[in-house]
Amino acid sequence: MGRSVFIEEVLEDRILKLFGETKWASGVLIGQSTLQRDYIVHLSFTPPQDPEDSPDDSSDRKEAVNEFDEEWFVQHCCQLNSMLTGGLRILGIFVFGPPELRKKLQAKFRQTLYAIHKTISNEVPLGKWELGQNSNQVMVQVCSATKKTTCYAIDVSDAKANMQPADLKYQSFISKWIPVRCPLAIEVNLMLQKKLGGKTSFTNLKNGLMPFLSKVANSLATINGVIINNEQLLVSEKQASKSKRTSSEKNQTKNVNLYLTESEFEPDIKASTTRQVLLVGLLESRAHLHPKATIKEAIDAIKTDIIRNLLARCRLVCEDLDDTQDKETKEDEQDEFTRLELPKRIFAPIRRGEASICDCVFKDENTNDVLNRILELTGISVCEEDLVSDENFADDGTLDELVTGDKTPFISNKNVEHDDNSIQRPSSYQFFGVGALTALMAAMYQWFFRE
Repeated sequence: MGRSVFIEEVLEDRILKLFGETKWASGVLIGQSTLQRDYIVHLSFTPPQDPEDSPDDSSDRKEAVNEFDEEWFVQHCCQLNSMLTGGLRILGIFVFGPPELRKKLQAKFRQTLYAIHKTISNEVPLGKWELGQNSNQVMVQVCSATKKTTCYAIDVSDAKANMQPADLKYQSFISKWIPVRCPLAIEVNLMLQKKLGGKTSFTNLKNGLMPFLSKVANSLATINGVIINNEQLLVSEKQASKSKRTSSEKNQTKNVNLYLTESEFEPDIKASTTRQVLLVGLLESRAHLHPKATIKEAIDAIKTDIIRNLLARCRLVCEDLDDTQDKETKEDEQDEFTRLELPKRIFAPIRRGEASICDCVFKDENTNDVLNRILELTGISVCEEDLVSDENFADDGTLDELVTGDKTPFISNKNVEHDDNSIQRPSSYQFFGVGALTALMAAMYQWFFRE
């Protein structure tokens, strides 16, 4: 039995508008996967490589075979991947064009699907923890001449796999998805290599974060304060039937709390690893799951969101640091600390009231920066009032207390409110989840020990 691919029906109008407007278009498919089904919730067209190019006069230019730039397409996928919330992933490629051009590009399309999977897997190594990741990729092709739509699926974990036909249907489904939330309080002390040795700042930080990310991936989770069997449905058939009769209970948010095991990892503090990084704050995690999702799928989606978003924020900080400091300064500075504050997370709906994407904003950026970035990368036009963020930047006083080693920690488990219905945590677990969301202050500091 082949795969079934469902496209949110509102995207049909967007695809139909291409006829008569352009001769060629490519884009990224975003959605959710199960064992036998893929759900496409959004189509993000590939932006022009030259920002000064006008979309109105680019149709003829895009007819050229060499205009499908694999590297540029994969780069766009990576940028989109960092904007996705839990449950969503890059599903594959959308292609609109004449049959002769699509035929010439088939080999490049297949190669691009593998490149997308490889690049994103290296960027965010979720497969390391088997967080329900699906290696299936989809290609949807629409013929600009005959208006025929074809769909193919391929397992990109197999280098010799062939493209298989998939059943494609338009359907309205995203409004039925179940929202899941998890505020996570973190306090992580990292030891990083002081000499980069050819590695980027992000690679160095990512390696230092791996023990903590492993703790997140392997953590114990509760749903609304209760431990539930992984194979049980997130919403039971009885609850689903009741929600149909009671509109107020429709798509009721499920709250996840994570309990992280005590880490046995002890950094090896040597002369070559004398850079210390303290990462503290509250991270708001969100996910949306299809109505038949299991408990495991929901928990995996939340863990994926935490890992993916934390790495995305750290990458932005490292890129900003690389732009403002040269390599020699970063590696040789020992007497002064550098304070690096993580950007805060802002959510925006894919469509009003439904699954969301996110962006990360620094203190010196404003709302227009966020709106423009979302529009450019995703094609989603969002109003300012649609933006949501339960996170705030840390004030300078709090940052200074952390740097000077104040005995009163910014985040203390005893100061976090717990849901009265949550279970008592085992003594072998350290609690990092919070029952009620408070303001986020995510700040990162680095300083050097004297040798």
